[in-house]
Amino acid sequence: MREPYTFDPALARRLWREGGYPAERPLRLWAPGPGLADYPPEIGDLVRSYLEGAGFKVELTTQSRGIEEAMRNGAADLVISVWVGDYPGGDAYLSPLYPSTVAGPAGNDGAYANPEVDRLIDASRHALDPARRAALLRQADSVVFEDAVAVPLWFTHSATAYSLRLAGWGRDPQMSRFTHLGLAGGGMP
Repeated sequence: MREPYTFDPALARRLWREGGYPAERPLRLWAPGPGLADYPPEIGDLVRSYLEGAGFKVELTTQSRGIEEAMRNGAADLVISVWVGDYPGGDAYLSPLYPSTVAGPAGNDGAYANPEVDRLIDASRHALDPARRAALLRQADSVVFEDAVAVPLWFTHSATAYSLRLAGWGRDPQMSRFTHLGLAGGGMP
């Protein structure tokens, strides 16, 4: 278990200056609008308050569409987005988001590029030994975390309850969502 990022306003301001962000321009934060199930409607205001608490001027844009595109085309400096691992593999959170080869609409919306991450992810995809593959993915994850490419705000857990009479549902909800469900012994399809 790693330690989470700390709230360090002085460090944030120093890194922002060193990164060359214009001090006179507000930080452009884009957040999803109300009605998206994955977000509480106040998430944009909450993140803005943290950034303002760190001394940044913040311009908040709230809308339900085009958030990732705003990051890609430079209209946003930060976006609040969601990622759900859509397959039960060790690289479900790394390969779609962080290699430089998927910069832009392919998944890496912020165009993050780190040759070490690219090398580790590529090596993990060629590793035949599961332990070696897991070690390479852990190393890539550590580099991504250290670079603070994305700051996870929360993680959700899913719980599934179903009737023993439900047919077509397996133990793996990832795979079962693609099957046809029905009540065992007749009933509704």
